Amino acid sequence: MKYKNKKQQGKQKIRQILTLAATIAKNTSALCNVSREASSNTNNPMSRRHFVQSAKDVANATAELVRTIKILDSSYTQENHRHCIETSRPLIQAIDELYTFAMSKEFASTPPTISSAGRQLQEPILLAARNVVDGACRIIECSKALIINAKDASLWQQLATHTKTVSEAIKRLATCVKEMTPGQQECERAVEELRKLFQEVDKAIINVDSLRKGDKSLQFHQEQISSSSHFLTELINNIRQSSKCEPECISSYVSQFITYLEPFIHHTINYVSYIIYRHEKILLLEQIKSLVETSLQLILSTKESSGNIKNLQWHKIVDNNSDLLIKLIYKLIHIFDEQTSTIGIMNGLCENIRKLILTLDTTKLTHQGYFIDYQIRMIEILQQMIITIEQINNSDNIRYLANQLTRQYNELINITYGAIGTANTNDLSIHIKNIVQDLGLISIELIDKLGQNNTKNDLNILCQKIIEKISYVLTVLQESVHGIQACINAS
Repeated sequence: MKYKNKKQQGKQKIRQILTLAATIAKNTSALCNVSREASSNTNNPMSRRHFVQSAKDVANATAELVRTIKILDSSYTQENHRHCIETSRPLIQAIDELYTFAMSKEFASTPPTISSAGRQLQEPILLAARNVVDGACRIIECSKALIINAKDASLWQQLATHTKTVSEAIKRLATCVKEMTPGQQECERAVEELRKLFQEVDKAIINVDSLRKGDKSLQFHQEQISSSSHFLTELINNIRQSSKCEPECISSYVSQFITYLEPFIHHTINYVSYIIYRHEKILLLEQIKSLVETSLQLILSTKESSGNIKNLQWHKIVDNNSDLLIKLIYKLIHIFDEQTSTIGIMNGLCENIRKLILTLDTTKLTHQGYFIDYQIRMIEILQQMIITIEQINNSDNIRYLANQLTRQYNELINITYGAIGTANTNDLSIHIKNIVQDLGLISIELIDKLGQNNTKNDLNILCQKIIEKISYVLTVLQESVHGIQACINAS
């Protein structure tokens, strides 16, 4: 019986030793690989040789240990067991020497430290966590006492108190963790600023008949609004992206968004003060009010999404708010353009196109989508531009049509970003950018002539020139479409 027990104990020990041996072999193999990698990354020849030799020592010692373990597995005796123990010591020594060398000043990095400001930020979370642990300990102590004396009413009262304390501490801990999420404070400040803006717009609607004009011209406000709208649209897309998977960027994008939105709203209110008709003023102010309200919803949903890649429910809400806000900005700009055409600010339209031309060199290009989709959309817009040019040539309502041409060119620029970013070759990207910029320069020339009330003959010549340029752009794009389709058919 004793012999059987010893035999079973021996088998159990050998199983444990084999498991440990597998773990040792796995880890020492990884250690050798890291050591060899370290040798290739250092420029010191002595250090390089030391790392290589250390890796060899560890590998050889491991191999020797595995060999003795195999002998022990085939014949478990006290002598073989003692031999395994002796064989493990050189391996331990080799690992210790490698560790000591790797932790020398030449290689070991400086241990990370937390600043006093960082510790201060951590304190609310640590305090809440301590309260949770302390409360849980008191619950356990109280429960032990209740096991001995379950009829003690005071103990039950203490248990209820401790349970409530732990529950509140857990809530505070969750709140602290949420508040410390990147971008939360910036979102809170943005919400406060947006509520102030909302009140300003509300006040402007109430006092719409007594809005006072500022010291700047109508054209100045219109230019500021137009330039800000481009940056706002870009920032909205940045906020959309960061709220889904880039929490570290939320604070920066939200702060920039508010920085651009505040003057955008103020310039718009000042712009409204120049408008003659009351219903047109109300229309614009109501649009601004909707824009501020949607901005508020976007920031609130961004705060909830917090850059959490798994928070799909809030991702959808952020997408909806972003799309709606961009549409409102485009709609507002469209209304401004209509007002501008009525007032007749042709110089402002020319300046807008100049800025749009420059954005092709400065805007961060998108690489999303397919080139052929952008091509098709560009062709549609260019065909619409041809219709507008022909109407300018045969209509007296030239100011409205000049505004429409500017708006169409704005749409063309927005689509061109994607076409340039997704083009198959760099040469095609440059070619598309150049011809769209050339088209913009000719459009500026036409709108400038329209503002100067030039003769019908001069306008006819210029309109024909633009139509020829558009036809050339269409030819380039259509040839690209045919080229891509040929590749698709061939594949």
